[in-house]
Amino acid sequence: MRKGLKRIIAVMVSAALLTGMLYTNPGARASSYDAQIEAAKKKQEELEEMIENSRKRKEEFEKKQAESKAYLESLSGDISKVEEYIREVDMKLEEVNARLNDLEYKISEKEDELAKTKIELADAIERQQEQYATMKKRIRYTYENGSETILETLAGSHNIADFLNRVEYRVSIAEYDNTLYDRYKAATALVVATKAYLEESIKNLEELKAEAEAEKASCEELAAKKGEQLEAYMARYQMEDELLFTYISEIDNTDKSIQDLYNELSENAKKQEDLRKAAEEEARRIAEELERKRREEAARRAKEEAERRAREAAARAAAEQALKNQRLKAAEGITMTAETSLLKMIWPLPGDGRTFSGFGPRKPPCPGATSFHNGVDIGGEYGATIVAVLAGTVTIATYNSSAGNYVGIDHGNGVSTRYCHASKLLVKPGEYVLQGQPIALVGSTGVSTGPHLHFAVLINGQYVDPMKYIKYTN
Repeated sequence: MRKGLKRIIAVMVSAALLTGMLYTNPGARASSYDAQIEAAKKKQEELEEMIENSRKRKEEFEKKQAESKAYLESLSGDISKVEEYIREVDMKLEEVNARLNDLEYKISEKEDELAKTKIELADAIERQQEQYATMKKRIRYTYENGSETILETLAGSHNIADFLNRVEYRVSIAEYDNTLYDRYKAATALVVATKAYLEESIKNLEELKAEAEAEKASCEELAAKKGEQLEAYMARYQMEDELLFTYISEIDNTDKSIQDLYNELSENAKKQEDLRKAAEEEARRIAEELERKRREEAARRAKEEAERRAREAAARAAAEQALKNQRLKAAEGITMTAETSLLKMIWPLPGDGRTFSGFGPRKPPCPGATSFHNGVDIGGEYGATIVAVLAGTVTIATYNSSAGNYVGIDHGNGVSTRYCHASKLLVKPGEYVLQGQPIALVGSTGVSTGPHLHFAVLINGQYVDPMKYIKYTN
């Protein structure tokens, strides 16, 4: 953001400077823009400092928030452990209560059985005592009345059957008394044993109940202690949770403060952007005006330059045309002679002294051209007159795919010349021509890159450098 502000300030300074240079009072405008930019820069720095301080506060709160969260997580773990322990104690307490209830039920059952047994014992003792009393009465009766002998029983019987019945009756009564007494004694002993067993069972159950109640009291004590510990943890957790909420609120408030500062910073930047755009727009308008004037001036100068160049081109064209006409007509004034001396050759293309490719090795200018140039290329204006450099006999005047239309002249004494690429031939083989007589017109036939004269000199059948024997004179 600071870099963006510097860029905006740099643009505004540039725009202000440009506007100051363009307007009539640059000092005042530059000073105004400088003051506004300086104020904006100062405001920007203040806002950025406030944002930085708010960020530091937020970082501190976030650090405390993280520490608080970590502590809360630790407390949560401790609380979970205590709650788990309390659940275990509660389960154990439920188990102990279930055992107590079961023991109390069993004790109640045993006590009910003992009560019934006590009643049964009282009944048994009463029956035993009654039987014992009956037996004592029977024994006393027998003792007081004496025992009836067998003879007496027989005498008192009506018959033998009655006798037997009386004897059996006496035996049965005695046996009955003994059996019933023994049975009552056994029943009484059984009831006594049952009573003792029940009393012992109740005693054992009471001991188990006392142990269970002690265990229950221990569990309840542990649960109470852990409950107190849990309440302490929960109180600390509540305090820390409220502190965490405070940190979160502070962070939210700081975020809002930072956002408000950013909004103010954005508004300040927007104002500066508007100033920058206004300055740029004014600078653009002035620049466009200057550019328009520059283009108009450039157009005017370009027009003048074009007109000057057109005049120069027309002059050059006229001069070239005049030169061309002069070259085309240059041969008209040449004096024709019968000169055949090698040292008195004249220029083969009157009025055109331009030379191009010289005699000797070269890079072929086009496909089909030789790498060794056996002559010199001169001129040329298309249709210009080619003249014989010496008097002699035309040995050849024909077309060749390489040399195009060409003329060969024998000048005697082993000297001959060649004139190639002509557009038109003016002589025929066997014809005698004078020095300076027109023999052909310049062209571009054969292997050629443009209108010119290829001129060659042969001495005793060998090509030599033509420039050793000819020289252009205007």
